[in-house]
Amino acid sequence: MHRRWLHRNVQKQANACWILTPLLLPEMLPKLHPPGVSAQRKTAANENPPTAQSATWLLPGPEGKDQNGCGGKVLHEEHIELLMEEFAFLKREVLGKELLKGSLLFTAGPLEEGQFGFPAFSGISRLTWLVSLFGELSLVSATLEEQKEKQYMKMTVHLETKDKCPLSWIEEKGPGFQRNRYLSFHFKSGSLENRPNVGVNKNIFLKDQDLFVQKLLGQVSEKELAAERKRVLHCLALADAVQRCCRAEK
Repeated sequence: MHRRWLHRNVQKQANACWILTPLLLPEMLPKLHPPGVSAQRKTAANENPPTAQSATWLLPGPEGKDQNGCGGKVLHEEHIELLMEEFAFLKREVLGKELLKGSLLFTAGPLEEGQFGFPAFSGISRLTWLVSLFGELSLVSATLEEQKEKQYMKMTVHLETKDKCPLSWIEEKGPGFQRNRYLSFHFKSGSLENRPNVGVNKNIFLKDQDLFVQKLLGQVSEKELAAERKRVLHCLALADAVQRCCRAEK
């Protein structure tokens, strides 16, 4: 199987549902499609794709178009952050431990909100980490500090676990900031500080493509799919709540 880059999100264009997924060679499609499902490859010529090889897959559902005039189904959403070696290490480390408090700070260069969305959405991979590690979270408060003339912004979000343990999520971006994550998790049995050095991530895009193929072939259980869908929707709802909270502060 040839490896190609992935691109995510669902976009509507000309009353079609454009599902941006891993690219597979055309000759592989007959082997991968379930009965009654066909696919078309459409290059994203007008969408400024991240690489020259980006393309979209339109997979019509058996029921035809939905109420929004969209004829496709979302089969997969890329979550590369959950395939990183760093996350695998953290997942092992927190397993079975009772959290007291924690924080996750992400720093990077400036991002234009008009192009990349509100920070709670452009940084949703960090929120996905916290939810995947500690379960569903509730929003306590959120603030956004902006200095647009300096291209600087800092979003501070206070969350709680179901056991009322506090978690802080901070996104800080501006010129000169290095892309990095700073972790601090305190448990009853000890603490985990700073980013673990676990080496280079290997084949995470290929792993994600393999996961997509497994879903296409029906090899992922309904239980797993339901859990993933629940997590994704929970993270999106939290990000939306963070945005509304920050906007209400102004």
